[in-house]
Amino acid sequence: MAEVRNKRIAPEEFEQMRKEVLSAWPTGKEVDLQEAMGYLKSLPREKVAANVIDDAERQDRILLSTQAGRATIEENLKLYQLLQEAGVDLLPVGIDSHTRSGEFKQAEVSLAESEKRGRNLMNGVPVVAYGVKKCRLLTEAVNKPLVIKTAANDVRLLSEIGLAGGFTSADGDALLGFTQYNRITPLSEIIRNYQYVDRLVAIYNENGIPILREHPVSAGGVIVPPSLVIVQRIVDSLISAEQGVRYLLHDFKSQCNIMESVATIKVESKLMREYLDRFGYHSIRIISEIAASTVHYPKDQITTAGLLAMVAIMAAGAGVRVFHCQKSIAEASGLPTPESTAATMREIRALLDVLRYQRYPEGDELKLEMDFMEKECRQILERMLEFGDGDIAIGASKSFETGAMDMCFTANALIKNKIMAAKDRTGAARFLDFGNLPFTSDVKEWHRQKLAERGRGEGREIGINAALEDIAAGLLAKA
Repeated sequence: MAEVRNKRIAPEEFEQMRKEVLSAWPTGKEVDLQEAMGYLKSLPREKVAANVIDDAERQDRILLSTQAGRATIEENLKLYQLLQEAGVDLLPVGIDSHTRSGEFKQAEVSLAESEKRGRNLMNGVPVVAYGVKKCRLLTEAVNKPLVIKTAANDVRLLSEIGLAGGFTSADGDALLGFTQYNRITPLSEIIRNYQYVDRLVAIYNENGIPILREHPVSAGGVIVPPSLVIVQRIVDSLISAEQGVRYLLHDFKSQCNIMESVATIKVESKLMREYLDRFGYHSIRIISEIAASTVHYPKDQITTAGLLAMVAIMAAGAGVRVFHCQKSIAEASGLPTPESTAATMREIRALLDVLRYQRYPEGDELKLEMDFMEKECRQILERMLEFGDGDIAIGASKSFETGAMDMCFTANALIKNKIMAAKDRTGAARFLDFGNLPFTSDVKEWHRQKLAERGRGEGREIGINAALEDIAAGLLAKA
């Protein structure tokens, strides 16, 4: 595939791409962009995610979302009714694995089997198998916005059908797909797929429809220093912005250190605004979200409840607008039911309401954490822009090729995988091995000192064994 630049897709090229995307599965024929715009404009304010977020901003209220989805329309209607009653503000359309992988035929077969047996046999909503009309059955049956929740290499057809079906947020991004859901697909190809999604969302935006563009992030079940996450969010945001997207929601998954989480949200918001402004994207609205980590949870439900409550406290402390509580307490010991998910949401909703106006206090320790986090991000981003001669799409691809941007323990054969992280004595993620990241000596020394503090407390050198112990212990890793 030819080199992909961070450049807006021309109208004629986009139309040709749409023909190919919509012809990939029969339900794509149901999408009529002009008709879809009329339908979305007819939705009441309370069913549009960006409007609900705007209202929450004025009220200084933290919104609650989650990760869920079932196979059949009936199962989803039951789920959404329970979630609405539990206080969830943004109802999730969690996408099944067949659809995420582009296996539309298998998704259709599994949906038919679920309908035949009268029970859920899928791990999400098969939006492409549904088609536009069935998606609208969900939209019209609920009183709150439906938002797509997914992560994959290619969500173009899914986004077309979901948005036309009345879902008002498009999810997924290039760097998450590349680092966590991919082995051999080049980053340039995945960027191109998401440029399409961004341009589609932008067309809705340009016609007065405030579709939200969400950039999720996953730690992939391992420990990841926050600067790598922030860099991914900024790269993806610059790519979205170039296509004309106007509403960006950036997500960070907490690894259960309060100060680290607060620092991450603050640094991410500051640098995202700075880099968007630097390239002329001044009018984009930035919304912050925090989520519970994807690192495995303890098997005890009470302990899991405590950890989820801790992340709710972080959400309030960091001043985010959305808390994405993607886990249910029941996931500690098995697959969650709609009832167990709703029970978890009731607990978190109560906590968020109590914590509504509370913020983590400013202080020298937080400032120092933010200063080093910001340095790390700038050093990686500036190297990317240098590689790309100012083009972030080219620079990101070259950075992964050289290891100037990297991830740890990823299955992707195109990533260097030379870095490693462990937790310090407070549970914050620190670099154990820097690989080829372009960090200055003061940044490296900062991380070494933090790990050495833990080592002195434990009477050992913190190396690979400690890092593996931290991963194996999940959220309960003790420094």
